[in-house]
Amino acid sequence: MIDLFTQAGDAGRGVYSMVIAAGTAFDLGGPINKAAGSVALGLNGMGEGFDLIARELGIVIPPIGVGLAALLDGRFRKPVFSAEEQTIGKTSLMLGLIGISEGAIPFILKNPKMIPIMILGSIIGTQLAVVLDVWQSLHYQLYGDGSYPQTL
Repeated sequence: MIDLFTQAGDAGRGVYSMVIAAGTAFDLGGPINKAAGSVALGLNGMGEGFDLIARELGIVIPPIGVGLAALLDGRFRKPVFSAEEQTIGKTSLMLGLIGISEGAIPFILKNPKMIPIMILGSIIGTQLAVVLDVWQSLHYQLYGDGSYPQTL
């Protein structure tokens, strides 16, 4: 699988990023999110070309998107969110800014139709990052004596 993605170049990175972003944004901190994160971290440690930008954007885009929607609600058209949801949206925005996706959970519990929108937003953001050649990676140095890897 690694050879398939690396030989495909940027197209492989785009497909890999879409899958990781969709899995991460699907359940906002649940088991599919954790599985996608484990795959992303594992592949990142195995070689070049597997960055973590898809994972990170899949985490932050849904809560920031919902938070901005709640914050701007009623400014340009009639309000969609209640006063309580607007408060929750501000919290979701703040949590998204520090990399916690669970702030958007109250919104998907109320309206599960938001899940595909969050997935699509994460995929679009990730593909934009791929096109702009944005990278984020963890680098580890392995010692010959088998000691625990240290970050550089």
